[in-house]
Amino acid sequence: MTTTAITQVNPADRSWTKRTYLFAFGTYGERLLLVWANDVDAGFDEAIDWIADNAPGRLCDDSVQEEYERLVAEGKSEDEAWEEATVDTTCGGNNGHYIPSSDWTIVGEDMTTAELVAIDPTYQEPFDIDVEYGVGYAARRGELYRVEEGTASLLSRESIPEVDDNFGREWVLVRAESAEQAILIASRYDESYLDLHDCELCVLTMS
Repeated sequence: MTTTAITQVNPADRSWTKRTYLFAFGTYGERLLLVWANDVDAGFDEAIDWIADNAPGRLCDDSVQEEYERLVAEGKSEDEAWEEATVDTTCGGNNGHYIPSSDWTIVGEDMTTAELVAIDPTYQEPFDIDVEYGVGYAARRGELYRVEEGTASLLSRESIPEVDDNFGREWVLVRAESAEQAILIASRYDESYLDLHDCELCVLTMS
């Protein structure tokens, strides 16, 4: 598969969805779409809606409709004609679009940031909590990130424990002045935390 940029389709939905899916579209997988959803079908629908809005040429709605009408004109029943017209296609999206089944695949599910960066070195995690002093550090799933201007860049996967504040929050903000200090704070995490904003994060500080 050709290495290309990963497009984040619906990062604003990550607060209420449980899974992520990376879809590849095109003969060589040249279009990569990362979707947040609660199941693969909902994720595919999100991806197809994005395709309909941004790359409608990948859809085959018109050719499916034309083939259906041709088959009906030849005497096929409507059900038979529709079944034949949609062979080797996949239906998705809120408006029931069709795409050739050979034109898409699932690259991965619930991929780590490191795995996504390996595919797209420019990939950055979305991060919508303001860091008061402009730059901060955050821990998630044993990985350390540098947070700035709404994105989180992966820094390290070494010596970072799995941080869990027992409330199921994905992100834990480490209030630190350097990556080294952030690693030290995360490694000493003792479940003491301070709620921040709308409780999507907790803050770790030096004890």
